[in-house]
Amino acid sequence: MGRAGGLHRGGGLCLIVIACLSASVARAGQPAQAQANRSAAPTFEVWAGADGADAAWSVHGGMVAALFSDVRENGVRVRTGASFGGYTYSRPYFDPFTRRMTTAEFRGRTWSTDFLLGYQQAFGPVIVKAYAGYTEETHEIRPRSAGPLQFDEDNTVQGRRQGAKVVLETWTTLSETAFLQLDGSWSQPFESYSSRARLGYRVTPAWSVGVEASAYGSSNHLGGRSGAFVRFEWAGGEVSVAAGAQGDEDAITAAYGAVSALVRF
Repeated sequence: MGRAGGLHRGGGLCLIVIACLSASVARAGQPAQAQANRSAAPTFEVWAGADGADAAWSVHGGMVAALFSDVRENGVRVRTGASFGGYTYSRPYFDPFTRRMTTAEFRGRTWSTDFLLGYQQAFGPVIVKAYAGYTEETHEIRPRSAGPLQFDEDNTVQGRRQGAKVVLETWTTLSETAFLQLDGSWSQPFESYSSRARLGYRVTPAWSVGVEASAYGSSNHLGGRSGAFVRFEWAGGEVSVAAGAQGDEDAITAAYGAVSALVRF
C-alpha cells in the first residue's frame, strides 16, 4: 500500500501543478492592462479538511483554478482533489471448521485523486458550479486479525479502479441572513456518491450557524448524517466546523465531527 499510496498522492500533486500552470498560461496570454485590473482578484481556491467518526476517518484537499476570471465570478474552472482515509467493519459468516456463525473483522484504507473541468454561473441569488472529469479510487481491505477468513469476497468495493466523476455545487442566498447550500457528487469507480444540504443563518456578517444533512454510499453501502455547523468567513476564505450523528439503513451508529478550511488568492 505504501508505494501505491505514494503514487496516488504524487498524482494529486501533479494535477495541482498542472492546474497552476494552465492558469498561469491563460493569464500570460491576456493584455497587460487586463492583468493589472485583476491583480488583486483571487484566481485560486485551496481547501483542506478532516472528518472522523467511530469507525472511519479521512483527510482531503484540493484546488480550483479560474482560468480567465476572478474565482468568485462566472467562468471556466479546473479542479483537482485528493483524499486518504481508513475505516473498519465486521460481518457475520459461517465458519466451516467450527460449524458456527462467527464475526469477521476487516480494516480498509482508501485513497483517491481526481481532475475535473467545470464552469461557474450565477443565476440571480443562485450560484451553480458544475464539474466533470476523471477520477481514480482505491480501497485496500485486510483482516484485522488472523483467522480463517482472510478475504471478504462479499465486499465489491475493493481494489483500484478508474472512471468518470461529476460534481454539482449550489449556493442560494435566501435573504440577508439566510442561505442554502446543496452539494452532490457521483463517481463511476465503485458507483460511489455523496450529497449534503446546509441551511444557514448569519448571526453576524462573519459568523453563521445552521443545520446539515447528508447521504453517501457506494455499490454495497448506504449511510447518512444529520448535525449542525458553525462557519466563519472573511474576504479571503472560510473555516467550518460540524458535528452530529451518523448511521446506516438500520440505525444510528456513531457521532461524527468534521472541520474544513478554504483560502482564496
